Amino acid sequence: MKVFNYSALDESGDEQKGMIEGVDQTIAVQQLRRRGLYVVQLEEDQESKQEEEFNKKDAWTDLAELMPVTNANKIFFFKQLALMLRSGIAITEAIDIITRMQKGRMRRVSIAINRSIKSGESFSSAIGKHKSVFPHVAVQMIHSAETSGEIDIALLRIADYMEHKSELKKQVTSAMMYPAFTLLSAIGVFIFLLVYIIPKFQEFLLNSGKQPPPATQLMIDIGNFFNNNWLFILIGICLTVFAFVMFYRKPQGRMTFDNTVLAIPVIGGTISAASMAQLSWGMSMLLKSGIPVVEALRIIADMTGNKMIAKSIDDASGDVMHGKDLSASFSRHGIATLLHQLMIVGERSGNLVQIMDEASSYYEDDLRSKTKLLANMVEPLSIILIGGIVGFIYFGFFQAVLSLTAGA
Repeated sequence: MKVFNYSALDESGDEQKGMIEGVDQTIAVQQLRRRGLYVVQLEEDQESKQEEEFNKKDAWTDLAELMPVTNANKIFFFKQLALMLRSGIAITEAIDIITRMQKGRMRRVSIAINRSIKSGESFSSAIGKHKSVFPHVAVQMIHSAETSGEIDIALLRIADYMEHKSELKKQVTSAMMYPAFTLLSAIGVFIFLLVYIIPKFQEFLLNSGKQPPPATQLMIDIGNFFNNNWLFILIGICLTVFAFVMFYRKPQGRMTFDNTVLAIPVIGGTISAASMAQLSWGMSMLLKSGIPVVEALRIIADMTGNKMIAKSIDDASGDVMHGKDLSASFSRHGIATLLHQLMIVGERSGNLVQIMDEASSYYEDDLRSKTKLLANMVEPLSIILIGGIVGFIYFGFFQAVLSLTAGA
């Protein structure tokens, strides 16, 4: 069944507009004639047409709907919509156009948003129905912009915020990937030597009939221990990972872990710099959009990855709500002293937004320098770690060879 938009004249000559369902245009016209209406214009509703095309599923479309909506999809949606609104295109028509360019789950979300708007809901309310797709900050900024009529500006700010947050996340992730890769490489080398090299070496020594030197015997004992108890070791690792996951999923456990991470040299500083950059830039952007300070702080707290810092921001929002100064509220664990001092200056001078912008630039530069420092530190440590494992194996090997040569 298709949906058609019609424009028709009644028996009095008055124009009537509306929507009607029908198998095709001929049936729709016949239904309107039975109502005493003379059709002037009849065309298939674009939203209904898009939905009908989208419902023609195959294996690929089913798979696409299961895939999460990427950050790039959301940024494209907000930027294109802002551009079209600035060009004077109505929001429902603009979303119709964008929907044709979308695929997978994002396309279905766009159709649902447009349907909600056409039924009389506000844009912010329509977006808010899809909390798993759009961040809370987007809903709040659009809601604030609806009263001022600057929706296009708000959409661009949302896109900028999402790009900014994504860039910060990439910097932190890339900084942490190198240590993780190094550790996994060291573990891989160690397992290879234990499973493949040491058993062959032990067999060689047994055939020679010589007593291995102490270092060589220690190496063989370690290899035998892992080879004979690998199942128990694997179970132990799995239980440890499971216990950690359960601990991490509890609010207090997550808080304890995140607080411990902040205390780790360099790594903690990197995470702190990323959080301070997000806090300062988020404050600037949300205050520019007309969102109250308390609500802005709560939004930023929800999006802060480190729960220790997030709790400090949320507690600060509570203090501000109860009448405490913003700068005084940020004298908390996890909040950088410099940012606290800058808030004092911004609050006294009335230039809080501008100072938060400058603070964001400073902490982004600080984050870049800390990620570079972390990478520079990890490289020699990885060489020492992997080299130490391989060196220990080779030391035991050559010591055994020398003992055999001396015995001969």
